Amino acid sequence: MIFDIISKTSWYLLFITAFIFFLYRVKLENRLLIYFSYYLIYISLGELVAKLITFSPIKYNLWWYNLMLNGQYFFYFYLYYQLIKHAKVKKILKTLYIGYVAYFVLNYLVFFKGWNIYQSFPFTFGNVIIILSVFWFLIELFQTEEILNLNKSLIFWISLGVLFHFILYTPTEVVATYYFNLNISEQFISNIINLILYFSNISMYFFFLFGLWKTKLSKSS
Repeated sequence: MIFDIISKTSWYLLFITAFIFFLYRVKLENRLLIYFSYYLIYISLGELVAKLITFSPIKYNLWWYNLMLNGQYFFYFYLYYQLIKHAKVKKILKTLYIGYVAYFVLNYLVFFKGWNIYQSFPFTFGNVIIILSVFWFLIELFQTEEILNLNKSLIFWISLGVLFHFILYTPTEVVATYYFNLNISEQFISNIINLILYFSNISMYFFFLFGLWKTKLSKSS
């Protein structure tokens, strides 16, 4: 019962968040934030396709997530590469971004066991890169005069949501493969991992929506 409520809340909140951001994209003004509203639409459509696949004869949708989630990483790589100012840090991050692509391809060519097996190791690597990118962006932000008006910065609230999500969920991807090899109910482990994912998603969307209301929508009320 509780699992279903949290699952549906995460599902519907994604679409609500994407719809609101897309509806008010003109108010976002900043080009990167407008791109972010389109990114949310991309993720929403991706989740919708994943759900439809479960009702089709194919049923298993992990292969779709293995493809779709790369769009998530590429977007966040691009977003924080554009936001970060330090030249040397940008070079390091660029190397890591290329490393992610190389690792994903290598994992596919050498260690790949099938598209219906979640590619947790490449995605964990991608998560760590995003966490480092957001951390450095926030460090730079705290060293500017914008620190006096962080509550008015939408990208600040978005970054908090992204950081919270990936910090909370990444450990589950690290240990998921290990626990699946133990004599523990696979369904039990899946439920625990999904609950953490849903909770981190819900928290992230609330950060997004609160930030949008705080920085953009409350001004017009």
